[in-house]
Amino acid sequence: MKCTACRIENKENAQYCRNCGAPLHPTNQAPDSSSNKTIWLLLAVIASFVVVELGYFLISTFELDFIYDVVNLFSFMTLIPTLTLLIAAVLIPNQKAKIALFIGFGLMLLFLAGYYIS
Repeated sequence: MKCTACRIENKENAQYCRNCGAPLHPTNQAPDSSSNKTIWLLLAVIASFVVVELGYFLISTFELDFIYDVVNLFSFMTLIPTLTLLIAAVLIPNQKAKIALFIGFGLMLLFLAGYYIS
């Protein structure tokens, strides 16, 4: 039986596609909200990076360099998207996206560690 979503051949008695996980037999259930959750979590990750970049832009545009003397803004603003990546990786239902987010989180940790070590 071919999956209607990804066109991969599956066993005749399979309930779900072995490649994409889509149901192979029509059901009367409402669509799963996991795809909406995935989209919102990925948008939250993107938004966290945008907020950090917007913060840097505003500081440089309005010459607010004194903020760097008050707080270690670089590490604080880098921590925001790093934590957002971790939270999204834990909460996201899609396994492929979960792996990608955990890899991104690991890379951000390496970046932060490199900043503090040097």
